[in-house]
Amino acid sequence: MPTFELTKAALPEGVSLVWNEAIGNFSLADAKISAWVDLLQRYKDEGVPIDGIGVQGHSISKRQNLTEARAFLEKVVEMGYTVEITEVDAPITVFLGDDNNTDPLQEQADLFADYARVCIEFPNKTCKGITFWGLSDAYTWYDFSLPVRLPICLF
Repeated sequence: MPTFELTKAALPEGVSLVWNEAIGNFSLADAKISAWVDLLQRYKDEGVPIDGIGVQGHSISKRQNLTEARAFLEKVVEMGYTVEITEVDAPITVFLGDDNNTDPLQEQADLFADYARVCIEFPNKTCKGITFWGLSDAYTWYDFSLPVRLPICLF
């Protein structure tokens, strides 16, 4: 894949090339995810110089299944890539209207903590980092995608 080779060649020595992707869900049973895993394996077999895989953690309309996320990330690490969890955010609307009558802000904080735990628990520091979005309500892309500005909580 010439794009990755050219990009890697332009990077300073010691800087990792990470392919960051919004995949929507993490289910290995999903045809899109399965095809991407196959592509990653093919790239690894062909020596394409990708060091790590970043997966975006947007939870725009539903909570991500973090058991599936962990299984997906483990598969990627087994191929020899490092992983990063990027763009973790979740509007409070994801947590409103649940039948369990729990505190939506606590549920949101729990989701963020669960994402962090997924990364921290990877062996040998193969999860290189986690990036949260939405730390300030003053600057959020949700203003352009959701009709109402709502609080964003981090822990």
